[in-house]
Amino acid sequence: MIDPKGVIGDPAYEVAAFIRNPMPELLNLDNSQKVIRNRVKRFVELLELPSQRILDWCFVQAVLAWVWALEDGCDDTYFKNLTIFFEKYTDV
Repeated sequence: MIDPKGVIGDPAYEVAAFIRNPMPELLNLDNSQKVIRNRVKRFVELLELPSQRILDWCFVQAVLAWVWALEDGCDDTYFKNLTIFFEKYTDV
């Protein structure tokens, strides 16, 4: 390992990165909502975390990535749509 660092934080934070990948292909799937719901459900079961905490991190990371895409002048469509999805999605 090069320059390893210990990090302390909410275990649900890293789950959000897994849930939103692969991007942008994920939202192009016909069953993307079902795929995302299934991923959240599996992590809730495996890690014994509250679903809302996972969803909150998914939303926060989508907004952050959307802002970065805007700042960098990149196509922000994926992160905009992902943010809207997680804003509306509150139940597993």
